Amino acid sequence: MLSAADGEEALAILEARSDIDLLLLGIDLQGMDGFRIASRVLAHRELPILFLSARKDPESVARARSISRYGFVPETARDYMLDSALAAAFELRAMETRMQAEAHEKRLADRALKENLSLLQNIIDTSVDLIFVKDTDLRTVLCNEAFAKVIGKKPW
Repeated sequence: MLSAADGEEALAILEARSDIDLLLLGIDLQGMDGFRIASRVLAHRELPILFLSARKDPESVARARSISRYGFVPETARDYMLDSALAAAFELRAMETRMQAEAHEKRLADRALKENLSLLQNIIDTSVDLIFVKDTDLRTVLCNEAFAKVIGKKPW
């Protein structure tokens, strides 16, 4: 766990270190408020931010929520409440990371599928063999150019 005396020091630490997993951030800090720090951090990297503050007004809570979905914990909260909020933030981040990895894998799979379909379509279209597909009612639903010429229709 690292700590900073003010906003500028916090930003310098965050810029220098890529191994920080979560930012527990006060709102009323010297030099720069926590909302501004959070906005600057999130402009450059994804990082879970959990706000910790003596403020309890709805506007501050709403503003914290608009910047980071990880939450807002009052400074007067018991240790177990802060521990619970931190655990929930880490779990949320882990789920987001898994979802991003799964989305990336899906994009790769979709790209490979499109490439394979394109290759298959090219093979079908350039084949001199008669290639066609019929549905359960024996209607031709797909054919290549060679088959279309034989039956006197356009390929589809």
